[in-house]
Amino acid sequence: MENLYKIKPSANILNTIGSEIIKDPFAAIIELVKNAYDADATTVRICYDFSTSNNDDLTITITDNGHGMSPEIVTGTWLVPATRNKARKSSSPSGRVFLGKKGIGRYASSILGNKFKMTTIDLNGIKTTVELDWYDFNKYDYLEDVPIYLEYENSNLSSGTTIKILHDSNVNFIWNKNTIDKLIKELRTLISPINEKSTMDLPFEIFFQTKNCDFNNGYDYNEKIMPINLLDFYNYRIYGTISKDGLLDLTYENACESIIQSEKVSCNKFTLPLNEDYKYCGDIFIDLRVFDRDPRDIDILKDKISNSSNSMLNKLETRQLLNEISGVNIYRNNFRIRPYGDLNYDWLSLDKDRVQNPSLKIGNNQVCGTIIINDEESSNLIERSSREGLKENAEYFGLLYLTKSALSLLETRRAMYRKKSGKGRKQKTFYDIIQKAFDFNKLSSDIDAIIISDDKINDKQSKVSNLIGNAKESTETMIHELNEVIATYQGQATLGKIVMILLHEGSKPIQGLRNMSTNLSIYSSILKQSDDLQKKFLCIDNIIDESESGEVYTNLLASLFKRIKPLAFKANLQKKDFDLTKQVQSSISIFEKELKSKNIICNFSSDKIIFNGYKEDILTTITNLIDNSVYWLSQIEITSKKIDITIIDNKEYIEIIYKDNGPGIDSSLIDSEIIFNPDFSTKSGGTGLGLAICGEAIKRNNGEIKAFSCSEGAYFTIRLNR
Repeated sequence: MENLYKIKPSANILNTIGSEIIKDPFAAIIELVKNAYDADATTVRICYDFSTSNNDDLTITITDNGHGMSPEIVTGTWLVPATRNKARKSSSPSGRVFLGKKGIGRYASSILGNKFKMTTIDLNGIKTTVELDWYDFNKYDYLEDVPIYLEYENSNLSSGTTIKILHDSNVNFIWNKNTIDKLIKELRTLISPINEKSTMDLPFEIFFQTKNCDFNNGYDYNEKIMPINLLDFYNYRIYGTISKDGLLDLTYENACESIIQSEKVSCNKFTLPLNEDYKYCGDIFIDLRVFDRDPRDIDILKDKISNSSNSMLNKLETRQLLNEISGVNIYRNNFRIRPYGDLNYDWLSLDKDRVQNPSLKIGNNQVCGTIIINDEESSNLIERSSREGLKENAEYFGLLYLTKSALSLLETRRAMYRKKSGKGRKQKTFYDIIQKAFDFNKLSSDIDAIIISDDKINDKQSKVSNLIGNAKESTETMIHELNEVIATYQGQATLGKIVMILLHEGSKPIQGLRNMSTNLSIYSSILKQSDDLQKKFLCIDNIIDESESGEVYTNLLASLFKRIKPLAFKANLQKKDFDLTKQVQSSISIFEKELKSKNIICNFSSDKIIFNGYKEDILTTITNLIDNSVYWLSQIEITSKKIDITIIDNKEYIEIIYKDNGPGIDSSLIDSEIIFNPDFSTKSGGTGLGLAICGEAIKRNNGEIKAFSCSEGAYFTIRLNR
């Protein structure tokens, strides 16, 4: 016998939907404002009426002039938790894309107070009134048992909805100056400060007021919620669109000078990393505004704010105001998605990146950004049911990657400007630091001058000069030793850069040898234990096959380690004659498999050329250049990808010409020579060590590496003086 039962929702389920999913009263107010937006309202008014100072009988009223709800919608949709009504429709009658698709925002009012009254008038003039007490949902066992008051009548008033919520002393939240100010800030950041391109013409304005407020110096709040306008005083900005295919249309601005410098970004396309964790997320609009926080920049910002608002701010207040608006916000249909842009919510990990590279990277408290995304259907950027952020799917990680890549374009140009203007940190090479630390020339000349000016101690001049000469000689020996140590560390850095390639190539033969070992153990056991002659012969055949496979795996590993051997630098490096051509060929062989897998052709041919220097430095330099080329050639889509290396042997010097046909290097970066700074990189997540190491390595060999502007790809020359 079958017994059929029906699920009876507990009365407490609405408290779960409201108070346990919507995290705080600020989010609850925002959800009710979003409902007004979905109802095609042009204005929504929020009023906090305080009758006593301890919050007893506080009445919160939210009124909008939207299309209201009919009795059928109230009973068939509004009173149905998590209804699919908005999920079935994508937009309102006026064309606004729905913000409240989950059908739970209306129950957020349970956080705000116990008594709830809603009056809504539809376009046909029918007024529906709903009254309920949220405490009743804790008194009854089942949802169907909770009494809810409904009344219908005709009305001559315009359409719209008014919600009144009674907040009594039993509600565990205090509304005071601090929390009201925080709510106003939430409402200000709710509205996008940038005009989004939209098909709808309806405005949307939010007004906030208080009555009988005794904690704001006797004054009630009464204001229109406006976006924070500090955005106009940025130092740097990058803005524009990134298409659903990664195509860029971005503009960079530098506002540090009296006239804003504007530049169209030359990069054509962002290519996402080739793995399943990243996907494009539809068309997005990006506006990232960056502020320098040096003392002088804060002074300038303070003056700009004061002049525009007629209110005087000190440095501390200016920094605090900058802190309040900092962060990168995400907007959809003119509304911010929390918690992106919340104070100290660093979803892009900007502060972590800045710790690693403070000269190049900017921190979360330096940027105020806006990202506008499309609806869920076209972007697959899906809001969580809790209204707290987006689901971390492949499209989300694609959005994160694209945003950081766009920001890196700004960071590159900012670093270049700061270096040129003298605002940035001056970079010193290892070589410069060593030479300065042990430079006795000035000391020697100073002592000579003192001795020469004093006739009484002229006879001591020779002895002091000899002493200084001996110290200088011993110091030069120390410089040589330190250079060798640096070369060792640079070799290790190069090894670390390509270790992923080597591990990838070595994983297959290593796993093959592991499997072979397991299989041989099984076959050996069968040979010992089985009396079946046929099985024994079969095992012997399998053992022979495994042995042949083992030889293949061993040869692969031998070839791999032969290629890596030149990178195992020793500390006791010495200048000696070596075949320059052979070192370049060794560098190319390290990337042999990767070049083939990425369809990159490396052209190199040269006669034997002997050079006296550190051969490890040449390997380091060419390896880093190839590594960069492989990365950037992988970021573009062209038919033929290539690297060309040529060596020209002159009498007085040797010249290595290195070219690729990748996206190339911006001419302004080349002119400023910032690309050779040890903390500068245009790669997303790059360390900036590569070209800095190249510069140090070539300088140690009495040479120079230079980059040149080229219409097609990167172009470097290495000059090695004989």
